[in-house]
Amino acid sequence: MMAPPFWTIWWNSIDRWVFFAVLTLMALGVWLIMASSPAIALQHNWTAFLLLKRHFMIVGPGLVLLLGSSCLRKKGILASTLILGSVAWISIWAVCMWGEEIKGAKRWLPVGPFSLQPSEFLKPALSIAVAYLLSLPTHFLVSGILMVMAVIPLLLQPDLGMVLVIFAVWFGQCFTAGLHWLWTVGACISALIGGVGAYLCFPHAAYRIQTFLSGSDQDPLGSQYQVTQALKSFSSGGLLGKGPGAGTILNALPDGHADFIFAVAGEEMGLLVCLGIVVLYGIILYRFFWHAVQEIDRFHALAVVGLTLQIVLQAVLNMASVLRMMPTKGMTLPFISYGGSSFLSLCWAMGMLLALTRRYRSMI
Repeated sequence: MMAPPFWTIWWNSIDRWVFFAVLTLMALGVWLIMASSPAIALQHNWTAFLLLKRHFMIVGPGLVLLLGSSCLRKKGILASTLILGSVAWISIWAVCMWGEEIKGAKRWLPVGPFSLQPSEFLKPALSIAVAYLLSLPTHFLVSGILMVMAVIPLLLQPDLGMVLVIFAVWFGQCFTAGLHWLWTVGACISALIGGVGAYLCFPHAAYRIQTFLSGSDQDPLGSQYQVTQALKSFSSGGLLGKGPGAGTILNALPDGHADFIFAVAGEEMGLLVCLGIVVLYGIILYRFFWHAVQEIDRFHALAVVGLTLQIVLQAVLNMASVLRMMPTKGMTLPFISYGGSSFLSLCWAMGMLLALTRRYRSMI
């Protein structure tokens, strides 16, 4: 009897609920970037759909990376993590010295005609490394040292939003692994001290927090400008939205294709679609956490928790910033926003999640 084809086994092994949720998010992203491309192009004197063409150049490799990563076994996941994580960490130090400064921070490394943000690839690599350490009879302190080593160059850039996500994901993995309550209290106190330290040591962070607490009307043309416009877009879009291409908020949002793409969705597609986006992230969270609870292998469970928290937390932070529920963080909306490094790293993380939760692992 002939064995079933490779892709048949793969298709029957992965979580198809999650797979279709991710494809839907990607499709929404393509649609919204197509809508925003002419307005952004006008601001930069580009051809009308240059942004959309660039996005397609990322979507293709991203899907290949996602599908390829979803076929990996444990050894392949660990090997890719070691290689890409090490390269990313070294590259972050290179960014601190030779990086391209944009909006007061060095986060991008010029690579030919493109700019690479290495920290995006460090996030999933660190989640896998922490899961591996916590699956061994190793003290939690070792994973904490690794986390601190990862965030030191990020503080030099500075990229406080990335540090926040990395710390929160590390803490979530440690808590899941059974962190003692004394260590839990210590981690919370450390986070509080770190927040105060960031406020005192980084003027731009203090400025954003002060502006957020004082109200968006106190700085209508400063750091809260895009947030103010974004809130107007949601009220303008209403329940069903103005329709594809009918929105006007893009003319006032320099980052309408990236960090504030959720506002574009609010105006053009309305509240129902925005709630649908939240539901899609909820499906990802629920399905992967369900897999983690069912998982026997400790490494697989902790890796799934870490990677899932990374993706969902980034989505929550992005949407909360756009809705002015917290200070802006400069993070993309996973699988929807334009952004090469972020999109590729998310595809890598999602591919590994599909691999870690795959049935019939020994057959692929």
